[in-house]
Amino acid sequence: MMGGNVKFRGAGQYKLHFEVSNAPGNIAEGKSAPDRPAVLGEATHDYFNYENVNDCGYGFSAHFFKKFVVLKTTTPNETLGCFGMGVAFDGVYVKVKP
Repeated sequence: MMGGNVKFRGAGQYKLHFEVSNAPGNIAEGKSAPDRPAVLGEATHDYFNYENVNDCGYGFSAHFFKKFVVLKTTTPNETLGCFGMGVAFDGVYVKVKP
């Protein structure tokens, strides 16, 4: 079992760009489109949903906690063909200091 990482950077008020690389056996990689950052949810600003990663139809949600973020696939299994062998971004990613 390998591992993965996700990087976030600000893209304006309540907006983030992301890059994800998850390799639990095969690899799932994707990032936000340059002109389409993720928009944090209203009121709590501790989550976002993002559709059409890498223009392949894959979508996921990110839920932020103090020391980690949880990524979860939100689209049907057919979109798992975006990556090798049905892998996805799903997982808990622990926050580390840069």
